[in-house]
Amino acid sequence: MADTGNSFLLVLLLLASAASADQPASMAHADMHPDRLELMSFKSLIRSDPSLALASWGGNQSLPPCQWRGVTCGAWGKRRGRVVELDLSNLDLLGTISPSIGNLTYLRRLQVPMNRIGGTIPSELGRLLELRHVNLSYNALEGGIPAMLSECKQLENISLAFNSLSGRIPPALGGLSGLRILQMPYNKLDGPIPPALGLLNSLQVLSLYNNSLTGSIPLEIGNLTNLVILSMSYNHLTGSIPSSLGNLQKIENLQLSGNQLPGPILSFLRNLSSLTILNLGTNKFEGEIVPLQALSSLSVLILHENMLHGGIPSWLGNLSSLIYLSLGANAMTGAIPESLAKLELLSSLILAHNNLTGSIPSSLGNLHTLSDLYLDRNQLTGPLPPSIFNLSSLRIFNVQFNRLTGSLPETNINFPVLRIFNVGFNQFQGVIPLWLCNSSMISTIAVEVNMISGTVPPCLGARQKSLSVLTLENNQLHASEDDGWGFLSSLTNSSLLKFLDFSTNMLQGVIPQFLEHVVHHVSVPESVADTHKDTDMVIKSILRIGK
Repeated sequence: MADTGNSFLLVLLLLASAASADQPASMAHADMHPDRLELMSFKSLIRSDPSLALASWGGNQSLPPCQWRGVTCGAWGKRRGRVVELDLSNLDLLGTISPSIGNLTYLRRLQVPMNRIGGTIPSELGRLLELRHVNLSYNALEGGIPAMLSECKQLENISLAFNSLSGRIPPALGGLSGLRILQMPYNKLDGPIPPALGLLNSLQVLSLYNNSLTGSIPLEIGNLTNLVILSMSYNHLTGSIPSSLGNLQKIENLQLSGNQLPGPILSFLRNLSSLTILNLGTNKFEGEIVPLQALSSLSVLILHENMLHGGIPSWLGNLSSLIYLSLGANAMTGAIPESLAKLELLSSLILAHNNLTGSIPSSLGNLHTLSDLYLDRNQLTGPLPPSIFNLSSLRIFNVQFNRLTGSLPETNINFPVLRIFNVGFNQFQGVIPLWLCNSSMISTIAVEVNMISGTVPPCLGARQKSLSVLTLENNQLHASEDDGWGFLSSLTNSSLLKFLDFSTNMLQGVIPQFLEHVVHHVSVPESVADTHKDTDMVIKSILRIGK
């Protein structure tokens, strides 16, 4: 019987021992946690925590670090009970990163984006040999990118976007063979792009836009055959696009705009059959547009602000997935091709600032999803096709600075989302159409320098609380003391009005005194013709009212 009792006691002791062994490390006393000091050191350099996100960090001595906000601990093996993830995203934390973070031996993910973290990136991060993801984007970090990050051989994601990092990209990062994402846009990085980045065979995303990088695009970038996104826009890159980029058969998004890349647009681009976005705008490309009709998945094509010439290719109409087409500010000639009417998904068509001639094709009225139409600053002639006014999704309609004739349609037209209506500097006749009064979201109405006659519709402004620019000058509008000034009363509803100009018309009478309250601080932009770019621009002189 005694043996039975002893055996039973032994079983109880073994069970108790097993239960103790299975107890998570996070249940141990908080002071004994091996990562506690490092976490408290991190907290000590946070000067402002408006949401009290770190209140649990050390605030309750019995609460183990594995239960602190943003802290995740491992559950198995050597990582059991040790900090493996630190996620403090979007907490408005103000401070710096403690070098002690390099002592969190088992840290795999460091997520601190969208805060106000300043100072430098501590080189001690290079001691985190298990680190796979580091995201410090949208902060105020300064200084250079530590080359010691190259010691973290398991890194898969480095995201440092939207900071104030400076200096050069460390070539040593080319040794991170498992890196899939490298994002450093919107910083102050300079110097050349290291050719060593061409060793990152697993890289899928390389984003370096909005920095001050110089030199040419390295040939070695063409070795990144897994690349899906390549963005180097808005730097100071020079030299031709290397033909080795033709090896990037998986590339879907290629953005090189805002540089100083010269020469013709190379024909190898037509072989990148996976492309959905091609942005080569604001460079020094010249010549004609190479045939790209094989890019059947292309949804965005941006070639504006270059020195391209020749006609607009008719094959563009075969790019059935196209949503956004921008060829503005080049030296394109000839007519607008009818084939563009086949682009049933097109939302934005930007052909402004060219030397296009002929009339506006009536077939453009088939683009029922079109929201932005820029045809300004060309040499287009003839009347506006009535079909254009069936595009009820139009948000921006800009045909200023052409040689268009005829009258604006007076029939009942519905533009419920129209924001900008700019037909100035043409040869239009007729009257200001009443349907403009129904476009309640409109912010800019510009009909200046035409031959518009009649009176200003008295309803203009009555429903348009967002109206900020109304330009009617240099027409043949008339008003007398007894008639034609009613629209000024309607403008009292347009509290955002900044610029009103109806000078050089045939207006007689006394300006009502209430107008000074309607147009208080109203100013005139340097060029009313540019109001479609920014209707909230800083503007300079005062109201002009002609006799």
